[in-house]
Amino acid sequence: MKRTFTLALLLLWIATAGPLAVLAQDMKQADKYFSNFEFSLALEAYKKVLETGEPNLTVVQRIADSYRILNNSKEAEFWYAQAISFPNADPSNIYLYAEASKRNANYEKAKQLFLEYGRKVPAQSALALRMAASCDTALVWMKNPKPFSLKQLKEINSAGADFSPVRTKEGLFLASDRLMSDKRQQTERNNWTGNGFIQMYFAKAKTDTSWASPAPLPSSVNTAYHNGPADYLEKEETLFFTRTHVVKRRVGVTSGDPTSWFKGSANSTHTNRHGIYTAKRKGEKWENIQPFKYNNTEEFSIGHPAIRPDGRVLYFVSDMSGGLGETDVYYSERQADGSWGNPSMQAQRLIQVAAKAL
Repeated sequence: MKRTFTLALLLLWIATAGPLAVLAQDMKQADKYFSNFEFSLALEAYKKVLETGEPNLTVVQRIADSYRILNNSKEAEFWYAQAISFPNADPSNIYLYAEASKRNANYEKAKQLFLEYGRKVPAQSALALRMAASCDTALVWMKNPKPFSLKQLKEINSAGADFSPVRTKEGLFLASDRLMSDKRQQTERNNWTGNGFIQMYFAKAKTDTSWASPAPLPSSVNTAYHNGPADYLEKEETLFFTRTHVVKRRVGVTSGDPTSWFKGSANSTHTNRHGIYTAKRKGEKWENIQPFKYNNTEEFSIGHPAIRPDGRVLYFVSDMSGGLGETDVYYSERQADGSWGNPSMQAQRLIQVAAKAL
């Protein structure tokens, strides 16, 4: 009788505690992916948790956050709608729901959500009213559309993200996180997006309006991690490009991941920072890779270069200390000896120009 009772208890534990332990382990793994910025993996892991357990705010919100970070606003809108249905949901979910709705051109819904957010968080009412007003502006524009034609460059685009094109006499530079079909050139998969790491490509011009399939630049430019976007100074055959470095967080250094729209995990030991590099073109080769004078990836990011056609001014974005926002536009002027002058904020320059005009 005692043996039968013990067996019954064991079976009861297997039927209850066993699945709960597995569920807790799955949740732990999903959280680990999310904390490590492996959002494509985290998304699937959280969905698995949702399939095997009762829906809860943490899982639903993490699914919504993952879709938002992966720039899938359609799915993000759906999942934030689920998140705000929980009575203990943070009001920030309303704002993120509104942002996703706005991205999906659901302006009336987005306006009402922004206003609701302002009512629930009075300290952010000014922001909420400004965002609601932007929805009104979009609705006005929708009623008075301006004609334009949009053509997809099928020979250039891929299933990944293809962006920041720079046109030259010979072709088109672009940044892309595509997964290459040639396994010999295949980049490692980036678990943040599920695609490859960002690399620089060049598509040779066939005519004024058509290009050959993009080919990756050599390993002197395309290292194993992110490289790009870029700009090209045609007169000097020089590529100015962004390169991402993984650096260890330092105590007292507050500058974080350059993708400031995502704060990341406060517990992470490393972060991504950008630096600008130049590469000289020699026929089909890219040589003399040089870092920009003011790179300091141990403390802040400098990236997304834009060079003036005469080569005298380089514009870029940085989150270095002393800025007006989380990131600011800076410029550096080339000196008589060819060196680059100290970076100045573009906003300050515009203020000075406006003051002179008054």
